[in-house]
Amino acid sequence: MIFFELVKTAWQSLKTNPKRSLLTMVGIVIGVSAVITIMSLGNGIKNKMLSQFHFTADGNMTAQIDFHQNDGVSMGKQGFNDVDINLIKSHFAKDIQKVKIDHSDMSSGINLYGNLGNRNKLFSVGLVKGHSTKYDIVNGHNITNKDNANGRPVALISKHLAQKDYGNGQHAIGTSIEISHQTYEIVGTFDHRQGNFLDSEVNVILPKTVFTASDGAQKGDSLRIIFKKHRDVQTVAKKITSFLKKHGQSKHDGNYTFINIGKELRQIKIMFNALTYFISAIAAISLFIAGIGVMNMMYISVSERTQEIGIRLAMGAKPWNITRQFLLEGVMLTLSGGLIGFLFGWGLVNMISTLSPFKATVTLGSFLLSVGISSAVGIVFGILPARQAALKNLIDTLR
Repeated sequence: MIFFELVKTAWQSLKTNPKRSLLTMVGIVIGVSAVITIMSLGNGIKNKMLSQFHFTADGNMTAQIDFHQNDGVSMGKQGFNDVDINLIKSHFAKDIQKVKIDHSDMSSGINLYGNLGNRNKLFSVGLVKGHSTKYDIVNGHNITNKDNANGRPVALISKHLAQKDYGNGQHAIGTSIEISHQTYEIVGTFDHRQGNFLDSEVNVILPKTVFTASDGAQKGDSLRIIFKKHRDVQTVAKKITSFLKKHGQSKHDGNYTFINIGKELRQIKIMFNALTYFISAIAAISLFIAGIGVMNMMYISVSERTQEIGIRLAMGAKPWNITRQFLLEGVMLTLSGGLIGFLFGWGLVNMISTLSPFKATVTLGSFLLSVGISSAVGIVFGILPARQAALKNLIDTLR
């Protein structure tokens, strides 16, 4: 019996009882869609997390050196400035590709001195790339994407800061605030959203493009260093840290430490992959249960089609032909469920992506995984019923 005839016969057999076939596929659909969704969301979260560390496009390793102030030192003092950057560039030119002040974490606030209402104060400053939805605007209007694109020096201050200095938030609109020798026009006041604990200390918000072009961007407490390829990151970073302890502009005000980001990320990636696979394995339990359902359905099908099996054997069909026929039915059933499950998972992933701050990733590997899993379930749980059908006695089947 040629393969095409086997497929045609298997399909006709499945269509004989469509309700039973569809109900048997439900477990496969749920299991595959759950695994695809979990793995896709895991990949999306992992990619989002890794992108926050600014790896270069060509895969160069990076390290971060942080400055920690001593007790009693003014909170407005920053650990690194352009002098430190130039010193590092000149002394380690053969090892490093780029070094810069790292402002990636300034969305959650950094302490900077400035002037508001003709008084010098310490502010917790956050940066935004455009229209931010993390805060509720109380007076005035929000910082816009256009403000960032045009380099317009505007600012938002917290409603508590406005009430303290102006008595009324509306009175603050149109006045100015000076941060790191750059004057910004106050265009609105904001309030922290309930539960937003990470940003609860921020009392001034500035457009990121304007700030990074100002003198304030030349100072900070973190350095991001991008190394040339084939360099020992840990050894060179230790040398730079020792160099700063001797020659850094803030060597008497605190201590320097370095973080090997590449090493940390590799460990995080391994742990995250292990967690994703573990959760996927739990979701795959439903596939095992679905496989039992497939086996049960096939045993029932074999008992119902005893005469059909006998007729095929009498007409010269080999036991292997019978085995292939029933095994193909099981694989077609589970493969159909796997493809439907993939489509369900893909749709669910896209829906979640629209509501999440990260983009979930459905890859070709996810599709191949759904095909492989569903086919494997059909083979593993269909082989015993198929063998039982093939080993039936011809005389018994024709009684």
